[in-house]
Amino acid sequence: MARLAAWIGGRRETAFDLAGAGDLHVTVGGGRNSKLGKHLGANLAVTQVMEGPLKGETVEGLDTGRSLAPGLFSAFERGTLNPGAFPLACALLDAILKNKLFAFDHGSLGTALYPMETTS
Repeated sequence: MARLAAWIGGRRETAFDLAGAGDLHVTVGGGRNSKLGKHLGANLAVTQVMEGPLKGETVEGLDTGRSLAPGLFSAFERGTLNPGAFPLACALLDAILKNKLFAFDHGSLGTALYPMETTS
């Protein structure tokens, strides 16, 4: 979250204050994004979740992902950002944009903690 905040021109610290940590607490505690995540983790695709258990619900993370993706992927292609620093974001965007089943290697988080910020 801190890297994404800095990339879009915000302060890295925001991810750790009330705006970032508070939002994360609500999300993890059972918000709509959390509910989507639980269904993705249970091997349902985004369309299955949104046409089934969360039908009629607004899940802000879906729109955020769709809005963020073009710029993020462009930054990866230009070498401005290292995709290895964002393994969870990449896995979520695959699920959101390509309607793929969510697939994520949790072991990749350890290697993503302190990678180079850029690929150059």
